[in-house]
Amino acid sequence: MEQLVLEFKKHKRFWYPEVDVSKLNDRIFELKNEGWIVISITPNSNWLGVVKSYSILLQNNS
Repeated sequence: MEQLVLEFKKHKRFWYPEVDVSKLNDRIFELKNEGWIVISITPNSNWLGVVKSYSILLQNNS
């Protein structure tokens, strides 16, 4: 069993403060097709409460 923590922080635009959730969903779909199981997704925010990235805990049973 292998586990991996991945940080996702792609934004819609350079100046846009929040993470692009559509791109996050696409990345999760890619990871599932590669055989990874998503255990948890945790938002990471700055001191103003704006979500700047997501931490994704993955597991591969192969």
